[in-house]
Amino acid sequence: GGFWLAEARRCGLWEFDATGTLVRRLVPAGTPGSLGSPTLPAAYAARRSNLDFGLGRRFGGFGALAHDGVSGLLTAATRLPLDNPDTAADTTSAASAVIRLLQVDAATGNTVGEYALVLDAADHAVEGLCVSDGPAFGGLALLEVAADPEGFRGVYSLDLSAATNLQSLSPADYATVSAQLESTPPDQLGGLQVPVIPVSKVLRADLTEAGLGGSGRASGLAALGDRLIVTFDNG
Repeated sequence: GGFWLAEARRCGLWEFDATGTLVRRLVPAGTPGSLGSPTLPAAYAARRSNLDFGLGRRFGGFGALAHDGVSGLLTAATRLPLDNPDTAADTTSAASAVIRLLQVDAATGNTVGEYALVLDAADHAVEGLCVSDGPAFGGLALLEVAADPEGFRGVYSLDLSAATNLQSLSPADYATVSAQLESTPPDQLGGLQVPVIPVSKVLRADLTEAGLGGSGRASGLAALGDRLIVTFDNG
């Protein structure tokens, strides 16, 4: 009867019980224990936080969160690429088109999966993620939008089956690959010390082409049976 929330300004996951009382907060390793349980990889502390960016390109915490009631997995998507390696002006993040999907066991809070996903452009962001049983999806659906609120917004199906789970790497290989992930051009991910295959994604609906280009910023995605609902703000 409880629920989970993801932070957009930083990479944190919050669990609440049915009364709205905070049960726990999951944070990146290295975060003071008073702020939560440090069960997420340390790299997630290096999120984009430079307020000099326009509104659509600020706040690089988690952009979306999905819960699979069957597997018990939480899947969180970084809204923007991590600034990894960390720079004062968030230049690594600003130049990258590689984000991460993080999977957490909702029962234990432990990280069990981590994947690279390539955005269509460096000025795009993730604004929605959900588990869908629709025939065109059969798993995870993702909402990707341009920084311009009147620009591109599309819904994709995701397939993790052939993607590299970074959490399956040895600690040494993980440290090396993780440190280079965001600064590596997408077409060179296969040339890393351990070749990285990103999550496969297929565009299922271009909302701009569907006539929703002037409906405000696409800001959320939810499943209702075999249908998907896209929410807009300032519309």
